[in-house]
Amino acid sequence: MRYFTCIVVGIFLGAGNLQALSISEIMSNPVGDDAGREWVEVYNDSEVVVDITTLALSIKGGSFVSVVPVQGGTSIPPKGYVIISSIVSASSPTSRFLDSGTGYPSFTGVLMRVASSVSFVNTGTTSIDLRLNGSVVDRLSYTPAGEGKTLSRVHDVFVLGTPTPGVENQVSASQTPLNETGGNQTVLTQVSPPSPDIVLYLPSEKLVVAGAETEFSVHGMTRAGQIIDGLSATWSFGDGGHAMGTTTGYAYAYPGRYLARVDAGNAYVRGIGTVQVSVVSPEVVIKRYGSGKYGAYVDIENPNSYDLDLSQWRLWIGFGNYVFPKNTVIAGHSVTRISGRAMGFEKTVFREGDIIKITFPNLEEITRVSIGKNEIQEATSTGVAVEQKKTNTPIVPVIKRVTSVQPVATTSFAVVQKPTRDTRIISWFKSMFAR
Repeated sequence: MRYFTCIVVGIFLGAGNLQALSISEIMSNPVGDDAGREWVEVYNDSEVVVDITTLALSIKGGSFVSVVPVQGGTSIPPKGYVIISSIVSASSPTSRFLDSGTGYPSFTGVLMRVASSVSFVNTGTTSIDLRLNGSVVDRLSYTPAGEGKTLSRVHDVFVLGTPTPGVENQVSASQTPLNETGGNQTVLTQVSPPSPDIVLYLPSEKLVVAGAETEFSVHGMTRAGQIIDGLSATWSFGDGGHAMGTTTGYAYAYPGRYLARVDAGNAYVRGIGTVQVSVVSPEVVIKRYGSGKYGAYVDIENPNSYDLDLSQWRLWIGFGNYVFPKNTVIAGHSVTRISGRAMGFEKTVFREGDIIKITFPNLEEITRVSIGKNEIQEATSTGVAVEQKKTNTPIVPVIKRVTSVQPVATTSFAVVQKPTRDTRIISWFKSMFAR
């Protein structure tokens, strides 16, 4: 690209800036009270200043929350950092990042805070999405660190360590990457170079639905069949997203084919595995609903050729929602009747104005149907036109009384009149003798 004219370089400068930002450190579990003291560090890996006025973040697939400046302006210098802090509460939108004693009062870099109340998750598998100018520039799925520790990116691998807000994360060559069991960084005695004696076990292909979180996992053994202890793993999903842990969750935003790669090992062995991921659109249709012998039910159609896994997705009826159990699968090209008796909505009464919809676990809507008085709206996947079916048309047409007859001219066929016998004299004689 650098060999093109200056005009072309100028056009692509903004896109390059988007790709320059990445999440570099996460403090989601401070010692003591977390309110206003959680933070995430973002790094500008470019040679130009990046304007972050439109910067926003999302926690675990939730709504994106914008950020506002606290100190240092609204731009990140080349190879520089910005800290995004949480706030105490919606009623008290203040950051405690600079508090003496519990914060970092000597910090002089660029500091921003979220515009509304956001809580960084401390347990299980979670994620952070980073957006600038309306585009996602980094996405990270991870397992939170222990209390008082941070997750720090060092050479594209996240490790557990002590907080270093606003400065380069450091780790010695003898420290090991984070593993799924957590814990502090462990300093080991220098050993010989890692051995290639490792076999990674993971699927070669995977079919997932765009927008739905999918589990990725890997485990390693030696070629002699021995389990490798202390295994750590860093994933790159091929769409700019990454995660860590031998088991992690990830959601692709768009359909397509991707190569997900995992770098896994410990201080002695390390290997790389690849998964071919086919990401498909979440096409699913709510065909009908009603009540039968066993209570309320909803029919769901999978119009795709592949089987659709609805694990942990949600079915909403009015204000109630019901979670599909893990491994709930609808066969391709089929309609499956979802039992209210099995899922807990068998006593539901469908009312005018109620909405029936299906969402991902993060509550992102996939499809819906609206219950109307005189019409039923048959739902389809997002982006497809909605077909309206009228129900107030009578099965037997109404017969109306004829009040007048208007002659209608026709040009299709000529009407031929046949001559008939004149019966008027016969009728006259009959009338005379009838008296």
